Amino acid sequence: MTTINMQYWLGANERTHVLPTDKWYLDFATSILPLVKTSPLFNKEDLRTQIDAAISLGMYFQDAIAQ
Repeated sequence: MTTINMQYWLGANERTHVLPTDKWYLDFATSILPLVKTSPLFNKEDLRTQIDAAISLGMYFQDAIAQ
């Protein structure tokens, strides 16, 4: 199973410090990564693009829930 590291998550969020909720959203992004990898939209993309998509979905939910 591929994991996404915290530094990559923080970079995508344009931050250098960890917030209390970051681990939950990072774990969520990591858990949906296998679904992203097998989806018709991303199954031919490289791993970096697939990780970016999973992180983007995690960030979307982070923002939606914060609203």
